[in-house]
Amino acid sequence: MRKFEPSVLLAVLWMPFLTVSAVAGQLTDETEVGMVITGGNSKSSTLHVKQANVLESGSRKLKFGGNYLNTTTRGILDARSWLLALRYEQAFRPSLGFYLGQGVESNIFAGYVQRWNSDAGAQAVFIKEPKANWLGEVGYRYTIENGILGNQEKSGFLRFFTEVSREFKANVSGKIAAEFLPRLSQFSDYRLNLEPSIQAMLNEWLSLKVGYEIRYINEPLPGAQYKTDTVFSTALVAKF
Repeated sequence: MRKFEPSVLLAVLWMPFLTVSAVAGQLTDETEVGMVITGGNSKSSTLHVKQANVLESGSRKLKFGGNYLNTTTRGILDARSWLLALRYEQAFRPSLGFYLGQGVESNIFAGYVQRWNSDAGAQAVFIKEPKANWLGEVGYRYTIENGILGNQEKSGFLRFFTEVSREFKANVSGKIAAEFLPRLSQFSDYRLNLEPSIQAMLNEWLSLKVGYEIRYINEPLPGAQYKTDTVFSTALVAKF
């Protein structure tokens, strides 16, 4: 199978930000970096990077996101995954709108070289306050998966998503996001993603974040050993 370079798609997805931001809108940037390196008797290294950009103009938002995880132990690759996604949101009113999204991800240890996700759906904001927010989404996802064994699967999923965030005290906040994806042709084949996190501000633009990501597939692709992948991370987050 031809090798896919995520840097190529990264450049393509970044183009709308360079074009639109030159015309109008407010661009925000959030970069998250975590790294662990050990030496001596146990030699290993882990790099975890997340990137999120939002270009907002009136009732419209254009979002770019990506993440990369790489772990090696004594030169042997133990984990590698990456994701790139572009998303457009349009609000009809402060509490209701729709979204369109396109993304691609890879995790060879979970059984797929590339997974393309095309999303469309509705978004509702239930709570929007200075110290608390709650939103929900309902939509459809079309997925094309290229497996590590050369197999390909095309599937349609219903998508249910919710995210709740709250400020517990000054400079300390928490968030939990949950996503449920049942396959339309077989509801017993479903996927569940869960990510709770807590974040403490160090100054106006830098914070410390601790998160735990759970990704569960009830019927994993051939070549995957486990149904559940988890990532526990501690990282510095810079927001501008």
